[in-house]
Amino acid sequence: MPFFVRLISPQYGTIRDYHHCTTCNSIAVISDIPGNKSPQQNSAAAGTVTAETLSPSALLGQRHMIELGTNFTVQTFASTQVCRPPPKRLLDIGCGLGIGLDYASHAFSCEVVGIDPGLLALRSAEALGFPLIRGYFPHVDAGLGAPFDCIEGWEVIEHIDAPMDFLEAARESLIEGGLLALSTPNADTINRDTAPSVLLSALSPGEHRIVFSPRGLSALLTRAGFPATCLLQDKRGHFFTLSLRDASEPPSLRPPEDSLLTYCRERSVEMAHDAHFSAGFLTKLTVAYLAGGDWPDLRKTLAGADQMLKAHWGIDLEDRPGIRARLARTEGDRYLTNVPLPLPLLLFAQGRLLQATDSDQKAARDYMSLASLWGQQVVEALEQVGNSDQILLNITQRATAIAVA
Repeated sequence: MPFFVRLISPQYGTIRDYHHCTTCNSIAVISDIPGNKSPQQNSAAAGTVTAETLSPSALLGQRHMIELGTNFTVQTFASTQVCRPPPKRLLDIGCGLGIGLDYASHAFSCEVVGIDPGLLALRSAEALGFPLIRGYFPHVDAGLGAPFDCIEGWEVIEHIDAPMDFLEAARESLIEGGLLALSTPNADTINRDTAPSVLLSALSPGEHRIVFSPRGLSALLTRAGFPATCLLQDKRGHFFTLSLRDASEPPSLRPPEDSLLTYCRERSVEMAHDAHFSAGFLTKLTVAYLAGGDWPDLRKTLAGADQMLKAHWGIDLEDRPGIRARLARTEGDRYLTNVPLPLPLLLFAQGRLLQATDSDQKAARDYMSLASLWGQQVVEALEQVGNSDQILLNITQRATAIAVA
């Protein structure tokens, strides 16, 4: 395999040489020069997640995933759009936030299991109540029990040293005709001329071992006993594979179900005691109702958000002067420890609701101004830890344009 690129991990100091397969276009690590801190060393031991076990930047990254609902749609993809009927037993490898497990459990009374060594998964399992095995698949001490109808692994296979062993173990853990759903970065979207920041994100030295092309992963899946594969590409340059064990027909898709919004509504109430998860569920509802112009349901959701903000953050959504004054007090808070990350979105939604219902237009513009200012604050905080949020960026830009018009 010819040499492709050498990258140094900003996080671990690891130097990795990536080589390019001329047959399938996948990109793989051939040689490692260890850094001063490995990903394994970066993982804290099992236990309760506290501020002492994660750095402020890591906590902000986890809050981003929870409070802004990132990956909610991806993690519920197999249950909402593919499995017919819904799965009876679902295994999520590298479950992270675990929303896919929580959704399947609540929407379909599905028996679920998550596998993940990380602190985000532990935090989520404790909060949401799904069963979690701390470890790596297939090397887990606890037995998995009966075969599964569906196994999913979102952004996992690129981390695996022996992907064939991983896929064969997944096949053995599925019922006949069971579904394997994966997502992974797409090697076809990068080349030597790709911007360094994009290369670092896709290849992620210190973490990613193989970045597959669709052709390369399809060939590997076929060898592992998954002859029927459907490929889908998303806007990030990643792709999904949906593969059936021992089936002659590829899996088919169905439109997303309204049950996902029902789930978010119910869980936003049930998780009202948790500042972060309640914010995440309310964020997903707010985005959906904004996109659909559903003003009555948006009004109800913002009322729930106002209660959440008052209870956990001491913020009154209707107190615009207080929200503006609070902005000045957060200047030294680099990681926004006392600020809910969805605040710009909720301010924008409040202003948009006033605009759409012919209410106080002066107040609407003031909400847009606040959304713009807070949006810039949150975007900058996320960027300093290497995160970005396209919805938040779009909201901030729209709010700014409206506020200055």
